[in-house]
Amino acid sequence: MEHDGSGIGLSEEDTILRNTVRKFCEEEVLPGELTRDENRDFPAPLIQELAEQGILGLLVPEEHGGVGMTALQMVLAIEEIARTSGSLAMTVATHVGLATMGLVDRGSEEFRAAHVPDLASGEKLGGCALSPSGTLSARAEGDGFVLDGEASWVANAGHAGVLLVPAQIDGESPAAWFGVPADTAGVSVGSPEDKLGLHSFDVRAVTFQSCAVESNQRLDSSQEPVTENRAKVVFSAVSLGLAQDALERAARFASERQTFGVPIAKHEAIATKLGDMAIRLQSARHLVYHAAKCADAGQPFSVEAAMAKTSASEAGVSVGFDAVQVLGGYGYTREYHVERAYRDAKLLPLALGANEQQRVSIAEQLLMSYGVQA
Repeated sequence: MEHDGSGIGLSEEDTILRNTVRKFCEEEVLPGELTRDENRDFPAPLIQELAEQGILGLLVPEEHGGVGMTALQMVLAIEEIARTSGSLAMTVATHVGLATMGLVDRGSEEFRAAHVPDLASGEKLGGCALSPSGTLSARAEGDGFVLDGEASWVANAGHAGVLLVPAQIDGESPAAWFGVPADTAGVSVGSPEDKLGLHSFDVRAVTFQSCAVESNQRLDSSQEPVTENRAKVVFSAVSLGLAQDALERAARFASERQTFGVPIAKHEAIATKLGDMAIRLQSARHLVYHAAKCADAGQPFSVEAAMAKTSASEAGVSVGFDAVQVLGGYGYTREYHVERAYRDAKLLPLALGANEQQRVSIAEQLLMSYGVQA
C-alpha cells in the first residue's frame, strides 16, 4: 500500500518535500543498501548529498544557519529515508533530532554559535549518546569541568565533529549533559558496536581521560524535555519508514506469488495479515504526525510523543515480522529486504527510553488528569 499522505492533512509544501526525498532515496540510496548493510559501510557520501539538499539543517531555525522547517516536515523526510535505509535514517535523526537541536534548545550562546551553523550545513556531523548509561563523571575544576570515564552507545561517534554526552557531576542525579568537540584532548572513540541490525549506523563507546571542558559546554537541563520529546517524534519516523517498506514488499510479493492457481493474497490468512499490518502502520502514523503537529503548534506534547514512539516502534517490529511470515522462506533471505527491515526496527523500542518507560509515563499523566496521584 503506497503511502500518499491522504487523510493526514499534508500541505502542498509537505508533499513536495516528501516526494523530493522519496525520489532521491529510491534512485540514490536503495540501490546500494544491501551492500552497505552487509559490509557495515558508513554512508558518508549519502549524508553529504542530503546535507547539500538542506536535510541536515531542516529543523534548525534560519537564524542559526538552518532551513527552519517544521517537525512534521522532518518526520516526512526521515520516514522516506528509512523506507530505503534504516541506518541512514538513524544517522540523520541522531544528527538533527538529538545533536543539532539539542544544542539549539539547550546550548549556551557561545557554544551554539560556534557549532550549530556547521552542523546545520553538514560541515560537521553531530553525535549523541542514545542512553544515559556509562561511567562518565564530571568534576568541577576552575571555570569548567574535567570529564573521566566512558559514555556508551554514542551514535555517529566515529564520524562526528561534536558529541553530546551525559556525565555524573560529583555523584549527582540525574546526569548533566555536555557538548564536546570530538577533537578535544582526552577524547578517544572506540570500535563500532556489532549490532543485530542497522549495520551502517555508527554506534560506539567514547572514553574521556582528564578531558577539560568549559562551563559553557554544559547544556541547559531545564530544556531537556523539549529536545527529548521532539527526538522521540523524529525517531518514530524511522519506524514508520521501515514498516512502510516491509508492508509494500509483503503486499507486492503476495499479489505475485501464486499457490493453487491464485495469488496468495487471495487466501484469507494472508489477506488478514496484510490488513492487520496496514492498520497498525496507519494508526501509528496518525499518532506520530499528530505529535509532530502539536510540537509545531507550541503545545505540550510529552504524552503524544511517548504514544507516538511506543506505537510506531512496535509497529515497525510487528509489521517487519509479519512481512517475513508473508514471504515465507524468501523473507528469511537478504535478497528480499524484509529481514533487514525487521532487524533494523528492533532497536527503536529500546532507544530514547524503553517502551516500558513510555507506558509508565503515559499512565502517570493519565492518572494526574483524573486527579489521581501516580
